Amino acid sequence: MKKRITFIGSGEDRPGSPIYSLMQEAGRLVAEQGVVVVTGAYGGAMEAAVRGARRACGEVIAFALTSKPVCALLETREVRSWNNLPLEVQFGLRLGNLLSSGGFIMGASGRTGTMVEFLSFVNLASKFWTDPKRLSILRTEETLPDVLQFLLDSPLLAGIKDRIKVTDNSAEAVVWVLSS
Repeated sequence: MKKRITFIGSGEDRPGSPIYSLMQEAGRLVAEQGVVVVTGAYGGAMEAAVRGARRACGEVIAFALTSKPVCALLETREVRSWNNLPLEVQFGLRLGNLLSSGGFIMGASGRTGTMVEFLSFVNLASKFWTDPKRLSILRTEETLPDVLQFLLDSPLLAGIKDRIKVTDNSAEAVVWVLSS
């Protein structure tokens, strides 16, 4: 199976915004390495990663909940969903599939859903994973959103801080994640 990198972030980032641009560039760089771009199937930062992968003719897999419309850039064959299951079960399957990648790139503008994915990474990295999966957080300003800065400074990350890198450079984020 080809290596996969999951892109997580806000569905509200718009084309032209700094995070959208960083995520698009990272998606392109990952795809140029022959690595599959995995997303949560929606707009914003996830769409940006898909758009970047498209520029490099890369492979994309997206995991969707059936209650939301998916990113218009996605082709039907690229979207995985579970129409016949309750939404709560779909959520768990989507999260599990997103977390089964070899590494992660996150847009720092994410909100609740992104924080769930981030905390799931923290939980698995600190308690269960034996392989050193990495997470790169792309940011556009010197400061991070308060909740994310709080989490990065908290004891929750004891023992796994060496698996997380915060940067404002897409190429640096990709090299970091792919070097694990």
